[in-house]
Amino acid sequence: MDNSKLYLRKIYREKRKNIENKEEKDRLIYEKVIAHPKVLSSNTILLYYSKEEEINTIPLIEYFLSIGKTVALPKTKEKIIQFYVMKGLNDKKLGKYNIFEPVSNHLITDFSNSVCIVPGICFDSNLFRVGYGGGYYDRFLNSYTGCSIGLTYRDCLVDRIKVDNYDKKVDFLITD
Repeated sequence: MDNSKLYLRKIYREKRKNIENKEEKDRLIYEKVIAHPKVLSSNTILLYYSKEEEINTIPLIEYFLSIGKTVALPKTKEKIIQFYVMKGLNDKKLGKYNIFEPVSNHLITDFSNSVCIVPGICFDSNLFRVGYGGGYYDRFLNSYTGCSIGLTYRDCLVDRIKVDNYDKKVDFLITD
């Protein structure tokens, strides 16, 4: 089987569109995320606003805001990703790549005691991921000092992904 990123991106994007029992699987992942020891002990959660075929992160955003954690979402600029504080679910606008991003200009620069929830189309058993191809998260994780957690469906786990020197794996992986 071809395990190149281009091939995996094509196959698993399609597979995610047809996940069976998606709401139930999203709920299981949500429960595991909010109970994760690194998440429980963190002050700041770096999240992303999910698209339809992704694991639904909107309940996570709502939950973390409701318990007083700092929630920050990414904005991209010139091939880099930066995280900005989100005050509420309405504190967003459509940005680059048709991804919701916060309207806030409150940039997070202190990543001590933070967790970054990392999107991926698929992940492998070594905790490497196939993203959307821009390298934004790999560049961010290269200097990120907090804990990174990938989210994926069990149906989107692969044995091995061909990785490059710049690819960064996550610290933990949560599935349904």
